[in-house]
Amino acid sequence: MGYSEDCEDLVPTGAAVWQRRYGTGSILELSARLSHAFELDGIRRGMGEQELLCARVEHEHVTRYGARQLATEADDERQRDAALDGDRALVAYERKWAGSISVLQRRHPSRWRLPGLSDEELRDELTLRLVAALRGDPCELRRHCRAGKAWGLVFLAHERSRLRRDFRLNIVLADPPLAFERQASGEEALIEHEHATVRERARARAESTLSRPQRDWYAAMRTAANAEHFFEASGKLNLSEAARARGKNRSTATRAFAELTHVFSRELAKLGG
Repeated sequence: MGYSEDCEDLVPTGAAVWQRRYGTGSILELSARLSHAFELDGIRRGMGEQELLCARVEHEHVTRYGARQLATEADDERQRDAALDGDRALVAYERKWAGSISVLQRRHPSRWRLPGLSDEELRDELTLRLVAALRGDPCELRRHCRAGKAWGLVFLAHERSRLRRDFRLNIVLADPPLAFERQASGEEALIEHEHATVRERARARAESTLSRPQRDWYAAMRTAANAEHFFEASGKLNLSEAARARGKNRSTATRAFAELTHVFSRELAKLGG
């Protein structure tokens, strides 16, 4: 189970079994409630009394969230942790949540649809962010741990909210009146030229580090881009087209795109771009 080492010092004696039964969000909440119960008691308990108190706190936790929801939390965390280390598990995890988003879009369209994006575009964007998060800093994953909730659902709901805020901001800032437009100054033009030079150097360095599979995906995506296979509303590349060109599924294309983005961003950061 994820973060068991981090949580080990938070779980009092007699409650270590929680780490095998529950997800990180539940473990943290159970531990906090148990510690609070000891503080309220105000006396030192024997081992047997500790076990009884652990059992009471656990029973209250199961009653509050339900055994089914707690099992969903734990199972999803196991699948997510497997996806951190294995490509096959990562593809399976991405597929699982792409399917879940499709179901949520049908059942709760007001919450899981975004004006300006098709359902497919929103699914692509959310699953791309999911894969990028799993390939990023593991410490950041803990932010989305909640008792009784699947980690993947909490993460996707958070990113959906971020997208909604970003789209509102884009609508406000898009297409400024012509009266406010002006020609770039000489200094601004020079800065933009320097940035373009840095980006080109970063691109060349990144391309030189790509593995053969990454080069194949990079070529397929550039071909799709040259053929103008973009989503009309968002202007984002339609990864399904790149996947079809290689005879692969979209999940694999999503993972490859996240890896390529990481490589190019890393080289750009090295050059201070």
